[in-house]
Amino acid sequence: VNGKRMADPGVLLGFPSDALTRVEVLPRQAGALYGGDPSRRVLNIVLQKRFASRDGQLDAEMPTAGGMSSLAADIRQGMIAGNSTTQFGARATRDSALLGVERSEYVEDHPDRAAVSLRPLAEMVGANLALTRAVGDWSASMNLQAQARGTRSLSLSNGVPVETRQASRSLTAIAGLSGQLAGWSLQASLTMQMSAASQSGLANTESRQRSLAAMLAASRTMFNLPAGPVAVSLTAQTSRSHMTSKVLKTWRAYSAQDIGLNGSVSVPLWQSPSTGTGTALTHLLG
Repeated sequence: VNGKRMADPGVLLGFPSDALTRVEVLPRQAGALYGGDPSRRVLNIVLQKRFASRDGQLDAEMPTAGGMSSLAADIRQGMIAGNSTTQFGARATRDSALLGVERSEYVEDHPDRAAVSLRPLAEMVGANLALTRAVGDWSASMNLQAQARGTRSLSLSNGVPVETRQASRSLTAIAGLSGQLAGWSLQASLTMQMSAASQSGLANTESRQRSLAAMLAASRTMFNLPAGPVAVSLTAQTSRSHMTSKVLKTWRAYSAQDIGLNGSVSVPLWQSPSTGTGTALTHLLG
């Protein structure tokens, strides 16, 4: 993006197309120059130097046969000032319930299930905040996403209508940092996720989950051969998660941890005279 690698390009996905100046498809050799796989293409997204926008959208749907209406509202605000970008968005949706009594054909076949929900009432609200900032020659990013969702439905238990409620909440935070150090192209990211869910009605359950993951990637060009550059890539990652659940008044806990280290060396063997592109051989180190 603007000639620099980003640890989390997803922070820019919410911008409208007006914020884009052009997309450049670089030669294959550019993969090694930017600290990536020499055999893969590099796309450089060039953004406007100055940009600001406010967008809103409202959607409403309703069938001709009644019931099952939907309403959605979405607002977005974005700003670009040089190498700094800021985005904020919020969205809310509501889908009404569809009961059996609202579909005559269903009631004819199931006269005892007129109060049953064919589709539950669903409500959702979410928001996100995405930032990128230049820290000297480095690029830093932060992406926050939060969402809450709930549903309500009616079902039969021994011929008696029972309301079931489900609710979930989630929060995700992703921090990224990328830049150059001593000839190495470095990328680091830290991802934190938290979520909770509950259900009441026919069955009462609860669950909570949290996880933390970190990744560090380093790559550089070691030297050049006639067919192209020899590149080395190293990646280290670790993650830890913890979940608790409650079923029938009994709490249970689960934990997991993962640590990984891998690397590769990409050596170009020959170069095509007609296209000027190299064919790379990748050897896995671990």
